[in-house]
Amino acid sequence: MSVLPIAKIASAALAAAAALSAGPAPATDAARVELTFRVIDRAGHQVKPLDLQLLNIAAGTNIDLGSGTHRQVRTGRYNVAAWIGTGSGPQSFTVDDQIVTVTRSRTITLDARQGRRVRVGLHATGAVQELLELAPIVHGNWAFNPSVIADSEGGGTRTVPAYVVPMAARLVTLYVYSVWEKQGNTVANPSAFRYDIIDVHKGGIPAHPVFPVRRSSLARVSVSVRATDQGQQATLDLNPMGRLGPPLPLNAGTTLGATPAHLVSYRSPGYIWQPIVDLTSPSGEIRDDVLNTNPYGRGHFTERYFGAVLAPQPLQLSASVEGRRMGASINGSPFGDPLQPGSTDESQGGTGLMRLFSGSQLLAKSHLDSFGGTLSVRVPMATRRYSLHIDATRGASATVSTELHAAWHFLAHGTTNFNVFTGQLYAAQLLPAGLDSRNRAASGALTPVALRIFGYAPNGSFGARQLRVVRAQASADDGTTWHSVTVRRSGNHYVFSVRDPRQAGFVSLRAFVRDGRGNSELLTVIRAYGVR
Repeated sequence: MSVLPIAKIASAALAAAAALSAGPAPATDAARVELTFRVIDRAGHQVKPLDLQLLNIAAGTNIDLGSGTHRQVRTGRYNVAAWIGTGSGPQSFTVDDQIVTVTRSRTITLDARQGRRVRVGLHATGAVQELLELAPIVHGNWAFNPSVIADSEGGGTRTVPAYVVPMAARLVTLYVYSVWEKQGNTVANPSAFRYDIIDVHKGGIPAHPVFPVRRSSLARVSVSVRATDQGQQATLDLNPMGRLGPPLPLNAGTTLGATPAHLVSYRSPGYIWQPIVDLTSPSGEIRDDVLNTNPYGRGHFTERYFGAVLAPQPLQLSASVEGRRMGASINGSPFGDPLQPGSTDESQGGTGLMRLFSGSQLLAKSHLDSFGGTLSVRVPMATRRYSLHIDATRGASATVSTELHAAWHFLAHGTTNFNVFTGQLYAAQLLPAGLDSRNRAASGALTPVALRIFGYAPNGSFGARQLRVVRAQASADDGTTWHSVTVRRSGNHYVFSVRDPRQAGFVSLRAFVRDGRGNSELLTVIRAYGVR
Protein backbone atom coordinates (compact mmCIF):
# COMPACT_ATOMS: atom_id res chain seq x y z
CA MET A 1 0.00 0.00 0.00
CA SER A 2 1.36 3.40 -0.89
CA VAL A 3 -1.05 5.41 1.27
CA LEU A 4 0.99 6.63 4.21
CA PRO A 5 -0.75 7.43 7.52
CA ILE A 6 0.47 10.77 8.88
CA ALA A 7 1.12 11.17 12.61
CA LYS A 8 -1.80 13.02 14.15
CA ILE A 9 -1.06 16.23 16.03
CA ALA A 10 -3.27 16.84 19.05
CA SER A 11 -4.56 20.38 19.51
CA ALA A 12 -3.28 22.63 22.27
CA ALA A 13 -6.67 22.31 23.90
CA LEU A 14 -6.31 18.53 23.99
CA ALA A 15 -2.86 18.71 25.55
CA ALA A 16 -3.87 21.34 28.06
CA ALA A 17 -6.98 19.43 29.04
CA ALA A 18 -5.01 16.21 29.48
CA ALA A 19 -2.54 18.01 31.72
CA LEU A 20 -5.27 19.65 33.78
CA SER A 21 -7.15 16.40 34.21
CA ALA A 22 -4.12 14.33 35.29
CA GLY A 23 -4.58 12.63 38.62
CA PRO A 24 -7.77 12.01 40.66
CA ALA A 25 -9.56 14.90 42.28
CA PRO A 26 -9.73 15.15 46.06
CA ALA A 27 -12.53 13.05 47.53
CA THR A 28 -13.91 16.12 49.26
CA ASP A 29 -14.63 17.85 45.93
CA ALA A 30 -18.44 17.53 45.80
CA ALA A 31 -18.54 18.67 42.15
CA ARG A 32 -16.84 15.46 40.98
CA VAL A 33 -18.42 12.07 40.28
CA GLU A 34 -17.08 8.69 39.15
CA LEU A 35 -17.75 7.45 35.61
CA THR A 36 -17.23 3.82 34.64
CA PHE A 37 -17.26 2.78 30.99
CA ARG A 38 -18.39 -0.69 29.94
CA VAL A 39 -17.02 -1.34 26.44
CA ILE A 40 -18.28 -4.29 24.38
CA ASP A 41 -16.83 -5.35 21.02
CA ARG A 42 -18.81 -6.70 18.08
CA ALA A 43 -18.30 -10.27 19.27
CA GLY A 44 -19.96 -9.47 22.60
CA HIS A 45 -16.77 -9.45 24.66
CA GLN A 46 -16.11 -6.80 27.28
CA VAL A 47 -12.85 -5.12 26.20
CA LYS A 48 -10.63 -2.13 26.74
CA PRO A 49 -11.24 0.67 24.21
CA LEU A 50 -8.53 1.47 21.69
CA ASP A 51 -9.13 5.08 22.69
CA LEU A 52 -11.77 6.80 24.78
CA GLN A 53 -12.17 10.55 25.17
CA LEU A 54 -14.52 12.85 27.02
CA LEU A 55 -15.30 16.32 25.74
CA ASN A 56 -16.74 18.82 28.19
CA ILE A 57 -19.15 20.54 25.83
CA ALA A 58 -19.46 23.77 27.82
CA ALA A 59 -15.71 24.20 28.31
CA GLY A 60 -14.61 22.70 24.97
CA THR A 61 -11.86 20.69 26.69
CA ASN A 62 -10.97 17.02 26.23
CA ILE A 63 -10.00 14.32 28.69
CA ASP A 64 -8.18 11.47 26.98
CA LEU A 65 -8.59 8.20 28.87
CA GLY A 66 -6.72 6.17 26.26
CA SER A 67 -7.65 2.55 27.05
CA GLY A 68 -8.90 3.47 30.53
CA THR A 69 -12.45 2.81 31.70
CA HIS A 70 -12.73 4.87 34.91
CA ARG A 71 -12.58 8.62 35.48
CA GLN A 72 -13.58 11.21 38.03
CA VAL A 73 -15.13 14.24 36.33
CA ARG A 74 -17.06 17.31 37.28
CA THR A 75 -20.78 17.26 36.71
CA GLY A 76 -21.90 18.60 33.36
CA ARG A 77 -22.66 17.66 29.78
CA TYR A 78 -20.11 15.49 27.97
CA ASN A 79 -19.53 13.92 24.63
CA VAL A 80 -18.19 10.38 25.05
CA ALA A 81 -16.34 8.96 22.03
CA ALA A 82 -14.74 5.52 21.84
CA TRP A 83 -12.79 3.52 19.29
CA ILE A 84 -13.63 -0.12 19.78
CA GLY A 85 -11.61 -2.86 18.10
CA THR A 86 -12.86 -6.38 17.51
CA GLY A 87 -10.52 -9.34 17.04
CA SER A 88 -6.76 -9.34 16.52
CA GLY A 89 -5.41 -6.77 14.13
CA PRO A 90 -8.14 -5.56 14.84
CA GLN A 91 -10.45 -7.16 12.29
CA SER A 92 -12.91 -4.29 12.54
CA PHE A 93 -13.28 -0.86 14.15
CA THR A 94 -16.35 0.75 15.64
CA VAL A 95 -16.95 4.38 16.62
CA ASP A 96 -19.46 4.89 19.41
CA ASP A 97 -20.25 8.54 20.17
CA GLN A 98 -22.74 9.62 22.83
CA ILE A 99 -23.75 12.85 24.52
CA VAL A 100 -24.52 12.36 28.19
CA THR A 101 -25.49 14.60 31.09
CA VAL A 102 -23.49 13.69 34.19
CA THR A 103 -25.10 14.49 37.53
CA ARG A 104 -24.02 11.44 39.57
CA SER A 105 -21.65 8.49 39.48
CA ARG A 106 -22.78 6.03 36.84
CA THR A 107 -21.77 3.35 34.30
CA ILE A 108 -21.93 4.18 30.59
CA THR A 109 -22.14 1.32 28.11
CA LEU A 110 -20.46 1.59 24.71
CA ASP A 111 -21.61 -1.35 22.59
CA ALA A 112 -20.01 -2.00 19.19
CA ARG A 113 -22.75 -4.52 18.36
CA GLN A 114 -25.05 -1.58 17.70
CA GLY A 115 -22.79 -0.32 14.94
CA ARG A 116 -23.72 -0.02 11.26
CA ARG A 117 -21.17 -0.68 8.52
CA VAL A 118 -19.71 2.46 6.89
CA ARG A 119 -19.60 2.15 3.12
CA VAL A 120 -18.26 4.67 0.62
CA GLY A 121 -19.49 3.71 -2.84
CA LEU A 122 -17.02 4.76 -5.53
CA HIS A 123 -17.36 3.07 -8.89
CA ALA A 124 -13.98 3.61 -10.53
CA THR A 125 -12.22 0.89 -12.48
CA GLY A 126 -9.22 -0.53 -10.63
CA ALA A 127 -9.64 1.64 -7.52
CA VAL A 128 -9.66 0.14 -4.03
CA GLN A 129 -10.21 1.88 -0.72
CA GLU A 130 -6.90 2.03 1.11
CA LEU A 131 -7.65 4.35 3.99
CA LEU A 132 -10.64 5.46 6.03
CA GLU A 133 -10.88 8.05 8.79
CA LEU A 134 -13.98 8.78 10.87
CA ALA A 135 -14.06 12.10 12.71
CA PRO A 136 -17.03 13.20 14.82
CA ILE A 137 -16.91 16.97 15.39
CA VAL A 138 -18.88 18.14 18.43
CA HIS A 139 -19.85 21.81 18.60
CA GLY A 140 -16.74 22.67 16.55
CA ASN A 141 -14.38 20.50 18.66
CA TRP A 142 -12.78 17.16 17.91
CA ALA A 143 -14.45 14.26 19.68
CA PHE A 144 -11.03 12.58 19.45
CA ASN A 145 -7.98 12.36 17.25
CA PRO A 146 -9.04 9.63 14.78
CA SER A 147 -6.94 6.61 13.98
CA VAL A 148 -6.25 5.55 10.42
CA ILE A 149 -8.22 2.45 9.46
CA ALA A 150 -6.22 0.35 7.03
CA ASP A 151 -5.75 -3.35 6.40
CA SER A 152 -2.16 -3.83 7.48
CA GLU A 153 -2.66 -7.57 7.96
CA GLY A 154 -4.08 -8.06 4.50
CA GLY A 155 -1.18 -6.40 2.70
CA GLY A 156 -2.48 -2.90 2.98
CA THR A 157 -4.59 -2.90 -0.17
CA ARG A 158 -8.01 -2.49 1.46
CA THR A 159 -9.43 -1.02 4.63
CA VAL A 160 -10.91 -3.32 7.25
CA PRO A 161 -14.61 -2.98 8.05
CA ALA A 162 -15.58 0.12 10.01
CA TYR A 163 -18.81 0.70 11.91
CA VAL A 164 -20.55 3.62 13.61
CA VAL A 165 -23.23 3.50 16.27
CA PRO A 166 -26.19 5.67 15.19
CA MET A 167 -27.20 8.65 17.34
CA ALA A 168 -29.02 11.92 16.82
CA ALA A 169 -27.56 15.15 18.18
CA ARG A 170 -27.69 18.64 16.76
CA LEU A 171 -24.15 19.38 17.98
CA VAL A 172 -22.51 16.43 16.21
CA THR A 173 -21.25 16.31 12.63
CA LEU A 174 -19.60 13.15 11.26
CA TYR A 175 -16.79 13.47 8.70
CA VAL A 176 -15.92 10.35 6.71
CA TYR A 177 -12.64 10.58 4.78
CA SER A 178 -11.62 7.82 2.39
CA VAL A 179 -8.65 7.43 0.05
CA TRP A 180 -8.67 5.17 -3.01
CA GLU A 181 -5.81 4.07 -5.28
CA LYS A 182 -4.83 1.36 -7.74
CA GLN A 183 -4.99 -2.12 -6.29
CA GLY A 184 -1.57 -3.64 -5.66
CA ASN A 185 0.42 -0.44 -6.06
CA THR A 186 3.89 -0.24 -4.54
CA VAL A 187 6.63 2.36 -4.08
CA ALA A 188 8.31 1.02 -7.22
CA ASN A 189 4.99 0.90 -9.10
CA PRO A 190 2.84 3.69 -7.61
CA SER A 191 -0.76 4.37 -8.47
CA ALA A 192 -1.34 6.78 -11.34
CA PHE A 193 -4.49 8.10 -9.65
CA ARG A 194 -5.81 8.87 -6.19
CA TYR A 195 -9.29 9.68 -4.88
CA ASP A 196 -9.71 11.77 -1.71
CA ILE A 197 -13.37 11.74 -0.74
CA ILE A 198 -15.00 13.53 2.18
CA ASP A 199 -18.59 12.79 3.14
CA VAL A 200 -20.35 14.82 5.83
CA HIS A 201 -23.42 13.99 7.91
CA LYS A 202 -24.86 16.68 10.19
CA GLY A 203 -27.10 16.08 13.18
CA GLY A 204 -25.38 13.05 14.66
CA ILE A 205 -24.27 9.62 13.41
CA PRO A 206 -26.43 8.29 10.55
CA ALA A 207 -28.45 5.10 10.87
CA HIS A 208 -27.55 4.24 7.28
CA PRO A 209 -23.88 5.30 6.82
CA VAL A 210 -23.71 4.65 3.10
CA PHE A 211 -22.15 7.37 0.94
CA PRO A 212 -22.36 6.97 -2.84
CA VAL A 213 -19.85 9.00 -4.86
CA ARG A 214 -19.76 9.89 -8.56
CA ARG A 215 -16.42 10.74 -10.12
CA SER A 216 -18.07 13.57 -12.05
CA SER A 217 -18.84 15.29 -8.72
CA LEU A 218 -15.14 15.55 -7.82
CA ALA A 219 -12.45 18.06 -8.71
CA ARG A 220 -9.81 16.60 -11.06
CA VAL A 221 -6.28 17.82 -10.30
CA SER A 222 -3.30 16.98 -12.50
CA VAL A 223 -0.26 16.87 -10.21
CA SER A 224 3.25 16.98 -11.68
CA VAL A 225 6.51 16.98 -9.72
CA ARG A 226 9.75 17.73 -11.56
CA ALA A 227 13.06 16.09 -10.70
CA THR A 228 15.75 18.15 -8.98
CA ASP A 229 18.10 15.34 -7.81
CA GLN A 230 19.34 11.94 -8.85
CA GLY A 231 17.72 8.96 -7.11
CA GLN A 232 14.86 11.12 -5.88
CA GLN A 233 11.51 9.95 -4.48
CA ALA A 234 8.37 12.04 -3.98
CA THR A 235 5.43 11.84 -1.61
CA LEU A 236 2.20 13.84 -1.51
CA ASP A 237 0.28 14.55 1.71
CA LEU A 238 -3.17 16.13 1.71
CA ASN A 239 -4.64 17.87 4.75
CA PRO A 240 -8.22 18.92 3.98
CA MET A 241 -9.80 21.88 5.73
CA GLY A 242 -13.23 23.38 5.29
CA ARG A 243 -13.53 26.98 4.19
CA LEU A 244 -15.54 28.10 7.20
CA GLY A 245 -15.85 25.11 9.50
CA PRO A 246 -13.60 23.91 12.33
CA PRO A 247 -10.11 22.47 11.74
CA LEU A 248 -10.43 18.84 10.69
CA PRO A 249 -8.24 16.08 12.15
CA LEU A 250 -7.91 14.46 8.72
CA ASN A 251 -4.86 13.83 6.56
CA ALA A 252 -3.28 11.15 4.41
CA GLY A 253 -0.16 10.74 2.30
CA THR A 254 0.78 8.70 -0.72
CA THR A 255 3.97 7.68 -2.47
CA LEU A 256 4.39 9.24 -5.90
CA GLY A 257 7.51 7.21 -6.65
CA ALA A 258 10.63 8.34 -8.47
CA THR A 259 10.76 11.86 -9.87
CA PRO A 260 9.65 13.12 -12.27
CA ALA A 261 6.26 12.01 -10.96
CA HIS A 262 2.69 12.48 -12.15
CA LEU A 263 -0.65 11.82 -10.48
CA VAL A 264 -4.29 12.40 -11.37
CA SER A 265 -5.88 13.41 -8.07
CA TYR A 266 -9.66 13.43 -7.64
CA ARG A 267 -10.83 15.41 -4.60
CA SER A 268 -14.11 16.39 -3.00
CA PRO A 269 -14.81 20.01 -3.99
CA GLY A 270 -15.15 22.85 -1.52
CA TYR A 271 -12.12 22.00 0.65
CA ILE A 272 -8.71 23.59 1.10
CA TRP A 273 -6.43 20.59 0.61
CA GLN A 274 -3.10 22.02 1.85
CA PRO A 275 -0.80 19.72 -0.15
CA ILE A 276 2.68 18.89 1.13
CA VAL A 277 5.10 17.57 -1.49
CA ASP A 278 8.27 16.07 -0.07
CA LEU A 279 11.32 15.11 -2.15
CA THR A 280 14.02 12.86 -0.70
CA SER A 281 17.29 11.80 -2.30
CA PRO A 282 20.74 10.60 -1.19
CA SER A 283 21.62 14.28 -0.77
CA GLY A 284 18.76 15.14 1.56
CA GLU A 285 15.24 16.49 1.51
CA ILE A 286 13.29 19.47 0.26
CA ARG A 287 9.61 20.13 0.89
CA ASP A 288 6.78 22.35 -0.35
CA ASP A 289 4.14 22.98 2.31
CA VAL A 290 1.35 24.74 0.40
CA LEU A 291 -1.05 26.13 3.00
CA ASN A 292 -2.48 29.18 1.24
CA THR A 293 -4.60 27.58 -1.45
CA ASN A 294 -8.16 28.23 -2.55
CA PRO A 295 -10.81 25.51 -2.49
CA TYR A 296 -11.38 23.63 -5.72
CA GLY A 297 -14.81 23.43 -7.25
CA ARG A 298 -15.81 20.91 -9.87
CA GLY A 299 -13.66 20.91 -12.98
CA HIS A 300 -10.03 20.38 -14.00
CA PHE A 301 -7.06 21.94 -12.19
CA THR A 302 -3.27 21.73 -12.23
CA GLU A 303 -0.64 21.62 -9.50
CA ARG A 304 3.06 21.83 -10.43
CA TYR A 305 6.03 21.52 -8.10
CA PHE A 306 9.80 22.13 -8.11
CA GLY A 307 10.52 23.87 -11.37
CA ALA A 308 13.79 25.65 -12.06
CA VAL A 309 15.16 27.99 -10.81
CA LEU A 310 15.33 27.10 -7.09
CA ALA A 311 16.22 30.33 -5.28
CA PRO A 312 14.84 32.66 -2.55
CA GLN A 313 11.22 33.49 -3.28
CA PRO A 314 8.99 36.50 -2.48
CA LEU A 315 8.49 37.27 1.22
CA GLN A 316 11.03 34.66 2.34
CA LEU A 317 13.52 37.35 3.38
CA SER A 318 13.09 40.26 5.76
CA ALA A 319 15.17 42.93 7.45
CA SER A 320 13.41 45.21 9.92
CA VAL A 321 14.40 47.58 12.69
CA GLU A 322 12.52 48.39 15.89
CA GLY A 323 14.28 50.87 18.12
CA ARG A 324 17.96 50.10 17.61
CA ARG A 325 17.56 46.35 17.05
CA MET A 326 17.68 44.97 13.51
CA GLY A 327 16.46 41.48 12.72
CA ALA A 328 17.31 39.88 9.36
CA SER A 329 16.01 36.45 8.44
CA ILE A 330 15.15 33.95 5.74
CA ASN A 331 12.09 31.81 6.37
CA GLY A 332 12.63 28.34 4.95
CA SER A 333 15.05 26.99 2.41
CA PRO A 334 16.97 29.42 0.18
CA PHE A 335 16.24 26.93 -2.63
CA GLY A 336 12.61 27.96 -2.92
CA ASP A 337 10.25 26.58 -5.55
CA PRO A 338 9.19 29.30 -8.04
CA LEU A 339 6.16 27.22 -9.02
CA GLN A 340 4.92 27.42 -5.41
CA PRO A 341 6.50 30.63 -4.07
CA GLY A 342 6.49 31.05 -0.34
CA SER A 343 5.84 27.36 0.37
CA THR A 344 9.30 25.73 0.43
CA ASP A 345 9.57 25.73 4.18
CA GLU A 346 12.13 23.02 4.85
CA SER A 347 15.27 21.46 3.37
CA GLN A 348 17.97 19.13 4.63
CA GLY A 349 21.26 17.86 3.30
CA GLY A 350 22.86 21.10 2.06
CA THR A 351 24.90 23.88 3.62
CA GLY A 352 24.11 27.56 4.00
CA LEU A 353 25.65 30.66 5.54
CA MET A 354 23.98 34.03 6.13
CA ARG A 355 26.04 37.16 6.88
CA LEU A 356 25.08 40.77 7.61
CA PHE A 357 27.48 43.65 6.82
CA SER A 358 27.63 47.39 7.33
CA GLY A 359 29.97 48.45 4.54
CA SER A 360 32.85 45.99 4.83
CA GLN A 361 32.28 45.34 8.54
CA LEU A 362 30.79 41.95 9.38
CA LEU A 363 28.03 42.49 11.96
CA ALA A 364 26.72 38.94 12.36
CA LYS A 365 26.65 35.56 10.70
CA SER A 366 24.74 32.31 11.11
CA HIS A 367 24.60 28.91 9.50
CA LEU A 368 21.22 28.09 8.00
CA ASP A 369 19.28 25.13 9.35
CA SER A 370 16.46 23.20 7.70
CA PHE A 371 14.00 26.04 8.41
CA GLY A 372 16.18 29.04 7.48
CA GLY A 373 18.03 31.41 9.79
CA THR A 374 17.90 34.68 11.74
CA LEU A 375 20.38 37.42 12.65
CA SER A 376 19.95 40.16 15.24
CA VAL A 377 22.23 43.20 15.68
CA ARG A 378 22.19 46.65 17.28
CA VAL A 379 22.21 49.51 14.74
CA PRO A 380 22.56 53.32 15.00
CA MET A 381 19.71 55.76 14.57
CA ALA A 382 21.30 57.26 11.45
CA THR A 383 20.55 55.84 8.02
CA ARG A 384 23.24 53.42 6.90
CA ARG A 385 23.71 51.04 4.02
CA TYR A 386 23.70 47.34 4.91
CA SER A 387 24.13 44.15 2.93
CA LEU A 388 22.78 40.67 3.58
CA HIS A 389 24.60 37.74 1.97
CA ILE A 390 23.47 34.14 1.60
CA ASP A 391 25.71 31.40 0.20
CA ALA A 392 24.23 27.91 -0.04
CA THR A 393 24.90 24.58 -1.71
CA ARG A 394 22.78 21.48 -2.19
CA GLY A 395 23.98 17.89 -1.77
CA ALA A 396 26.09 15.89 -4.21
CA SER A 397 23.12 14.20 -5.92
CA ALA A 398 21.45 17.53 -6.77
CA THR A 399 21.15 18.09 -10.52
CA VAL A 400 19.82 21.66 -10.72
CA SER A 401 20.29 24.80 -8.62
CA THR A 402 23.26 23.14 -7.00
CA GLU A 403 24.72 26.33 -5.59
CA LEU A 404 23.55 29.90 -5.05
CA HIS A 405 25.08 33.19 -3.97
CA ALA A 406 22.88 36.18 -3.23
CA ALA A 407 23.55 39.67 -1.86
CA TRP A 408 21.00 42.31 -0.95
CA HIS A 409 22.06 45.92 -0.35
CA PHE A 410 19.53 48.05 1.51
CA LEU A 411 19.13 51.17 3.62
CA ALA A 412 18.04 51.05 7.27
CA HIS A 413 17.96 53.21 10.40
CA GLY A 414 16.88 53.06 14.02
CA THR A 415 13.37 54.05 15.08
CA THR A 416 11.55 55.62 18.03
CA ASN A 417 8.14 55.23 19.67
CA PHE A 418 7.94 51.52 18.80
CA ASN A 419 7.87 52.24 15.06
CA VAL A 420 9.27 49.60 12.71
CA PHE A 421 11.42 50.27 9.67
CA THR A 422 11.31 47.59 6.96
CA GLY A 423 14.29 47.24 4.64
CA GLN A 424 13.76 46.75 0.92
CA LEU A 425 14.96 43.23 0.12
CA TYR A 426 13.96 42.45 -3.45
CA ALA A 427 13.18 38.92 -4.63
CA ALA A 428 14.34 38.22 -8.19
CA GLN A 429 12.50 35.16 -9.48
CA LEU A 430 13.83 33.29 -12.54
CA LEU A 431 11.46 31.05 -14.54
CA PRO A 432 12.88 29.38 -17.68
CA ALA A 433 10.18 28.21 -20.09
CA GLY A 434 10.11 25.05 -22.17
CA LEU A 435 11.97 22.79 -19.76
CA ASP A 436 11.14 19.10 -19.51
CA SER A 437 10.11 17.21 -16.38
CA ARG A 438 13.77 16.97 -15.32
CA ASN A 439 14.22 20.76 -15.60
CA ARG A 440 16.24 20.47 -18.83
CA ALA A 441 16.22 22.40 -22.10
CA ALA A 442 17.03 20.90 -25.48
CA SER A 443 20.64 21.36 -26.60
CA GLY A 444 21.06 24.35 -28.89
CA ALA A 445 17.61 25.71 -27.98
CA LEU A 446 16.79 29.34 -27.30
CA THR A 447 15.31 29.29 -23.81
CA PRO A 448 13.15 32.25 -22.76
CA VAL A 449 13.51 33.17 -19.09
CA ALA A 450 10.99 35.28 -17.20
CA LEU A 451 12.51 37.57 -14.57
CA ARG A 452 10.02 38.77 -11.98
CA ILE A 453 11.05 41.22 -9.29
CA PHE A 454 9.06 41.44 -6.08
CA GLY A 455 9.33 44.15 -3.46
CA TYR A 456 7.55 46.88 -1.52
CA ALA A 457 5.93 49.86 -3.22
CA PRO A 458 6.13 53.33 -1.58
CA ASN A 459 2.63 52.80 -0.14
CA GLY A 460 3.80 49.62 1.62
CA SER A 461 2.07 47.12 -0.65
CA PHE A 462 4.07 44.10 -1.79
CA GLY A 463 4.08 42.83 -5.36
CA ALA A 464 5.80 42.85 -8.75
CA ARG A 465 8.05 45.84 -9.29
CA GLN A 466 9.82 47.49 -12.23
CA LEU A 467 13.23 48.90 -11.36
CA ARG A 468 15.74 51.35 -12.81
CA VAL A 469 18.50 48.76 -13.40
CA VAL A 470 17.82 45.17 -14.49
CA ARG A 471 20.62 43.04 -15.93
CA ALA A 472 21.17 39.32 -16.53
CA GLN A 473 23.98 36.99 -17.50
CA ALA A 474 24.33 33.31 -18.40
CA SER A 475 27.15 30.78 -18.16
CA ALA A 476 27.66 27.33 -19.71
CA ASP A 477 30.73 26.41 -17.61
CA ASP A 478 29.38 26.58 -14.03
CA GLY A 479 30.14 30.29 -13.66
CA THR A 480 33.75 30.33 -14.86
CA THR A 481 32.83 32.71 -17.66
CA TRP A 482 29.70 34.79 -18.10
CA HIS A 483 28.07 36.53 -21.05
CA SER A 484 25.43 39.24 -20.86
CA VAL A 485 21.95 38.77 -22.32
CA THR A 486 19.46 41.41 -23.43
CA VAL A 487 16.69 42.06 -20.92
CA ARG A 488 13.42 43.61 -22.06
CA ARG A 489 10.23 44.53 -20.25
CA SER A 490 7.10 42.42 -20.75
CA GLY A 491 4.06 43.65 -18.84
CA ASN A 492 4.82 43.71 -15.12
CA HIS A 493 8.00 41.62 -15.45
CA TYR A 494 11.09 41.16 -17.63
CA VAL A 495 12.24 38.50 -20.08
CA PHE A 496 15.52 37.46 -21.67
CA SER A 497 16.62 34.52 -23.82
CA VAL A 498 19.57 32.17 -23.43
CA ARG A 499 21.16 30.23 -26.28
CA ASP A 500 21.76 26.84 -24.71
CA PRO A 501 24.96 24.89 -25.38
CA ARG A 502 24.93 22.33 -28.18
CA GLN A 503 25.99 19.51 -25.90
CA ALA A 504 24.48 18.16 -22.69
CA GLY A 505 25.34 20.15 -19.61
CA PHE A 506 23.98 23.02 -17.56
CA VAL A 507 23.21 26.73 -17.73
CA SER A 508 23.96 29.02 -14.78
CA LEU A 509 22.12 32.33 -14.40
CA ARG A 510 22.86 35.65 -12.74
CA ALA A 511 20.53 38.62 -12.26
CA PHE A 512 21.17 42.10 -10.87
CA VAL A 513 18.38 44.55 -10.01
CA ARG A 514 18.55 48.00 -8.38
CA ASP A 515 16.12 50.80 -7.62
CA GLY A 516 16.72 54.54 -7.60
CA ARG A 517 17.74 54.62 -3.93
CA GLY A 518 20.43 51.99 -4.30
CA ASN A 519 18.52 49.02 -2.86
CA SER A 520 19.60 46.03 -4.92
CA GLU A 521 19.87 42.26 -5.27
CA LEU A 522 22.59 40.24 -7.00
CA LEU A 523 21.53 36.61 -7.46
CA THR A 524 23.77 33.89 -8.89
CA VAL A 525 22.51 30.31 -9.33
CA ILE A 526 24.96 27.68 -10.54
CA ARG A 527 23.42 24.99 -12.76
CA ALA A 528 20.11 26.81 -12.78
CA TYR A 529 18.75 24.31 -15.30
CA GLY A 530 20.04 21.38 -17.32
CA VAL A 531 20.60 20.81 -21.03
CA ARG A 532 19.88 17.39 -22.53
